[in-house]
Amino acid sequence: MGVNDWKIWHYLGIKKENLLNEVHPIETTESLLEFLNDLHFHQKQLEPIIKDLQELAKEKLTMKKELQGANFAAQSKHFDDLLERYSSLEDDVAINGIRIRRLSQAFLLAAKEAKQKQIVKEKENKLEWKKF
Repeated sequence: MGVNDWKIWHYLGIKKENLLNEVHPIETTESLLEFLNDLHFHQKQLEPIIKDLQELAKEKLTMKKELQGANFAAQSKHFDDLLERYSSLEDDVAINGIRIRRLSQAFLLAAKEAKQKQIVKEKENKLEWKKF
């Protein structure tokens, strides 16, 4: 039993909101589409940094050890940029994953309420739906 299912919340006066009232499919799907459009922006930011890191790694292989200090400094700067931008992308992916889970849960709840037993049974048996 999850923490959100504990009966103590009811005794404290905290009511569990209906998931169907919380999830707005049109707004959620618009947010998902906006995120997918932004993926090109993330790709354009990350790709040159990764290519530069690749070139710096190749240069380091042919450099003398005495000259590698500048290479390491350049790689360090590139890794700072890469980690900062990638963490932003990672956060966006996690947020949209939560949106998809909530949207699919609301869909199953609506299907149950509409007595669409075949759809609910089919989806509940699929591994992808069990993750949510």
